[in-house]
Amino acid sequence: AVNLDKYREFYLKHIWDRSQYYSKLAKKTVGRDIKHTVLLHHNLTTALFLDDLLRMYKQKGWKVIDADKAFQDPVYDRQPNNVPAGESIIWALAKEKGDTSLRYPAEDSVYEKDEMDRLGL
Repeated sequence: AVNLDKYREFYLKHIWDRSQYYSKLAKKTVGRDIKHTVLLHHNLTTALFLDDLLRMYKQKGWKVIDADKAFQDPVYDRQPNNVPAGESIIWALAKEKGDTSLRYPAEDSVYEKDEMDRLGL
């Protein structure tokens, strides 16, 4: 059997770090926290660690809600007019405001590769 502890730890840390980033970016960009959504792909890591991820959010004081409730937040009615499109709504709104600290693409495996290699993952 393969020990998945390192993978679980990395996955949860990565998702939490990105969640914190977007939470801070939302406060900086729209002046408040929003009802965030999380894009998770249909893959092995999600299948293995989804329960752990939901538990982590709850343990850290975040409330897990369904998408219908999240999308009631008025921020999702906004339609930023910028290119490239396809990033998160908060990223797009920050870009529209001229935030020069944004990376592009916002999320990509290249950002995690060095840390994963260092950990032997």
